[in-house]
Amino acid sequence: SIYDDFFIEKKISETTIKFPNGLDRNIKHFPNNKWSNIFDIFLTTSTIEGELIEKKFKSKKIFQIGYPRFFNKQIKSENLKEEFFIDSKLKTIFCCPNERIVFEQNEDTIVKYIQTLKLLEKKYNLILRPHPKLQFTNPKFFLMFKNSGLNVDLKMNRSIYDLFLISDLIMVDYGSSVLEALYLKKKILVYEWLNEKKFKMLFDKKNCLDFIIREKIPESKFLANIQKDKTYDFVSRIENDDEYQLKINKLSDELFDLQKTNKNFTEFINSIYV
Repeated sequence: SIYDDFFIEKKISETTIKFPNGLDRNIKHFPNNKWSNIFDIFLTTSTIEGELIEKKFKSKKIFQIGYPRFFNKQIKSENLKEEFFIDSKLKTIFCCPNERIVFEQNEDTIVKYIQTLKLLEKKYNLILRPHPKLQFTNPKFFLMFKNSGLNVDLKMNRSIYDLFLISDLIMVDYGSSVLEALYLKKKILVYEWLNEKKFKMLFDKKNCLDFIIREKIPESKFLANIQKDKTYDFVSRIENDDEYQLKINKLSDELFDLQKTNKNFTEFINSIYV
């Protein structure tokens, strides 16, 4: 069946290694049961991934190695700041809406989102990056973002890591970007769209790691119908809240444990080559 998972690793290898892909996980169904007879070694990004694999596949070797997408990155921040006209006197907000939740919206809710960002743009540097897939899945909404007059990043091959690093606040909704911001210990603003019910049911969000993390930081929730005069107050409070930053740091350490990552990466290399 073209809809079935098909794995060839065991047919072409003596030792098979499962690399991590993305950060979001459905903790109810992860890992895929079929992986048990396919992979000998599992490389993971988060502590919870390792725990879930160990619970289901008790005899497997598991090494937490961190997030490869963010490995060994060097950026020229000044070039980026010049490209996006960043005012060094202002804080920077990076907005990366999830393509799937955007797809579930209607024109009015997209207009509301753009209006909110334009309001924030008056007091902050703001960069909007619509997901590259959106231009194919919903060209109309993609064009609405593109023609909004906002500071929009349309480079499909740009590393999202670069934009995270030059930003002070990350506005997210769902998906890996929630966890990527947490990985980098960035302050998070969670935008709650007006049309979320169908999306959350369709993708079983109550069991997904991005939603679980969102629920642990309720103070970050930025409601789509927030009154205009309260928008600045909300963002300013998050921007200046040191306790919130400590909470983000703690959640990041619990989920990604970089000390364990560095130790396990060395052990992994030794287990293969020594």
